[in-house]
Amino acid sequence: MLLATRLYGQKASIGASLNIPHLARRASTWANVPQGPADVSITKNSRMLSNYSHIVKGYSGVKGITEAFRSDNSKEKINLGVGAYRDDHGKPFVLNSVRAAENLIVSSGLNKEYSGITGLPDFTKASATLAFGANSNVPERTVTSQTISGTGALRIGGEFLSRFYKGSKKIYIPNP
Repeated sequence: MLLATRLYGQKASIGASLNIPHLARRASTWANVPQGPADVSITKNSRMLSNYSHIVKGYSGVKGITEAFRSDNSKEKINLGVGAYRDDHGKPFVLNSVRAAENLIVSSGLNKEYSGITGLPDFTKASATLAFGANSNVPERTVTSQTISGTGALRIGGEFLSRFYKGSKKIYIPNP
C-alpha cells in the first residue's frame, strides 16, 4: 500500500500500546474509503464505533445458497455457495480439469517470474480474444488487465471509472 504523509493531532507516549495497522490505514491514501462497521476487538473508542452504529448488517447471498443446498434432498447436488466444490460430507472436491491444469503447471517448470502490473501478456491477449472474438478488432483498441479475483477486478474497474469516466456512473448490482 502506498502511504501518504499525514499528521494527526494524536500524541502517543513511547510506552503506549499502538494499533499499528489502524494507524497505518489512517495515514494511507485509503483512509477515506469505508471499511464497514468498526471491529470492536480492534478499537474500543466509542466515538469511532458510533460512526457505524446506523449500518444494518447485510444479507449474505452465499449463506442463502448454502442453506438451500442443505435443504435439497438430491443425491447429485453440489454446493456452489462456498467458493469451492464440496461433496456430501462437506469435504473439498477438486475437478479433474483442475487436477490436469495443476499437473500441466508443475510439469512446465515455470520460473515463477513476476508477471507485471497488468498481468501475463499472453493471458490478457487470449482473454480479450475470447471475450470479443477472434475476428474482432476490439482487442487492438483496448487495454486488458489481469486481476487477483472477481472482487479485485470490480474494485480496479470501479476505481478507474470513478477517476476517468466523465459519463453517467450508474452501477447495477445483482441481488444475489
